[in-house]
Amino acid sequence: MYISKKRAKCFILLMPIFCPIYLDYITASIHFYSILQYIAYIYIIIGLIKTKKRISIVTLLAIIMQSWILISTILGNGYLDEATSLFLRITYPFLLFDFYRDQFKLLLKQLMLHSELCIYINLFTLLIAPNGFLSRSNIAYGMTQEWFLGADAYFIMWILPALIIAWAYAYIFKRKRKAIMISLAAIITEIVRGSGTGIIVLSLFFIVLIIPIIKKILTPYRSVLIGVIAFLCIIFLREFDLIVPILNLLEKDITFTGRITIWDNAINCIINNPIFGYGILTNDAMVQYLGKSSTGIWVGATHCHSQLLQTAFQGGIVAALLLFCIIGVVTCKSARIWPNKLSNLSGLAIALYIIMSITEVFSFPIMYMIFPLINLICDWKIDCTLELKRERLNNERI
Repeated sequence: MYISKKRAKCFILLMPIFCPIYLDYITASIHFYSILQYIAYIYIIIGLIKTKKRISIVTLLAIIMQSWILISTILGNGYLDEATSLFLRITYPFLLFDFYRDQFKLLLKQLMLHSELCIYINLFTLLIAPNGFLSRSNIAYGMTQEWFLGADAYFIMWILPALIIAWAYAYIFKRKRKAIMISLAAIITEIVRGSGTGIIVLSLFFIVLIIPIIKKILTPYRSVLIGVIAFLCIIFLREFDLIVPILNLLEKDITFTGRITIWDNAINCIINNPIFGYGILTNDAMVQYLGKSSTGIWVGATHCHSQLLQTAFQGGIVAALLLFCIIGVVTCKSARIWPNKLSNLSGLAIALYIIMSITEVFSFPIMYMIFPLINLICDWKIDCTLELKRERLNNERI
């Protein structure tokens, strides 16, 4: 297959987003991904300025959100190096997708290639080394069992974006084979070594994708509303009755493995500092805020165990509102192209992001990529629809 310079450049520019944990680990001594991140970021900024491309609303919101968290970190004398790194990791996908706005199909093909490599290589390492392809010592959790994409709890953070990319690719290029293959690989991965969150997200994804009546009922607004209700019920109302059977099936306890205590601590911290939050802190500092319980201090409480709470903890209600604004913008765009398979996929992706946000924290850029990806998919579909309307009008005039 001929590899053009455009494809190669796009593939390289996407590398900081996908960044498999195993590759990041073995290249850590030469700071490969960190250097690549800085070079790619500078290249994209210069490219956007040279081409005079306007950044999208979601990109602007993401930049403001991370800037606010950066300011909060400075004001709170927090972990500034990590805050700067997080700013770059999170805003980069948004800027990159704006850069490739006019080359969406090229971008989608390279996204698909990255997704295939990550999912298939991870499954291979899982099958040849079921007890761990990589093991590291962690102060909070002891020795870890990891594979190409890290620990099993992290798999879904690559699998969900990969499935969104794969089925968007299938709908846009009218080729389902690749999407079916990557779906099977994802299912096998979660069956062999899946986390509770991963199994739930994967099950919901395919239930909605396969059953026609559900696809007709679940508009983007309804999908997101379900995700928000689930978040409110679990995090704030503590209504677990509907999910107890699922928890029992997954052999999880009703405290979500101790998360309830951490959530209570996080909510109290947010109430005490609602505007700026606490910024990015070291793990030791986070434990002092979140690890307090009736039995002592839990050293594993290094984050809020909920992305939405984590955002509010780091940047106060301001950062949380900005995140919800990003969610709102992409949801509205998804609704504009309804009814359509891409609209259904977009709404489902946002809802699953919110559902994952109930119990997981995202430090990987690939999960933030979901928003600019949906934004670009919807813009592409809107442009295609407008172009078809213009052609019809021109034909009618002729």
